[in-house]
Amino acid sequence: MTANTTANATAANVSGNSGNSTMSADYAYVQVERRLNKSQRNRVEKTVNTIIKVSDKGEKDGKIDWKEALAIFKKGVKRGNPNITDADFKKLRKMYRKIFNKFDKDNSGDLDKEELRKVVK
Repeated sequence: MTANTTANATAANVSGNSGNSTMSADYAYVQVERRLNKSQRNRVEKTVNTIIKVSDKGEKDGKIDWKEALAIFKKGVKRGNPNITDADFKKLRKMYRKIFNKFDKDNSGDLDKEELRKVVK
């Protein structure tokens, strides 16, 4: 039985219809969409919590400030390209700072959980 057939059968059972009506198909679609949305939210939340746990070395305030973000960025760049020159890293750092500032919607100088959720999505 395919996923679509299973979803329609489940929807038909719940709605009391044994046929393949529009109502049962709509119900099945909504249920699948809800599960996918919940799964997406859970993945985003788990990723945000991991980022904070790994990154929040300073004040341990549940936020990522520029220094903490830069440390992660630097580690990632060096790992991916160990021979990067200082000049190239400075260019990347400047670009990364612009991205950081773009997501720092409240201009607080750090990314809180809500701002990090936007980054992860």
